[in-house]
Amino acid sequence: MAWLTLRARSLWPAAILHASHNLFIQSILKPLTKDTGPTKFITDEFGIGLVVTVTVALIIVLMTRKSPRKADGGFVAETGFKKTVPS
Repeated sequence: MAWLTLRARSLWPAAILHASHNLFIQSILKPLTKDTGPTKFITDEFGIGLVVTVTVALIIVLMTRKSPRKADGGFVAETGFKKTVPS
């Protein structure tokens, strides 16, 4: 969410993402699961299921995104920040 905030130069996209994540995890997905004892360690906000899902999504995003390149073949850093050189 930090990347999203920096990229958008606004707090709102990250706030909306966080709110929608909480809505789906707590209001939709949690009531769909049956408590069998170790369920709380697998599902919900702090379960291993969320960690695995986010890790898989991250790997897919990193493998499919295209990095911008300079004309000389080097990579371009798109941070949105201006470089300042001390004088």
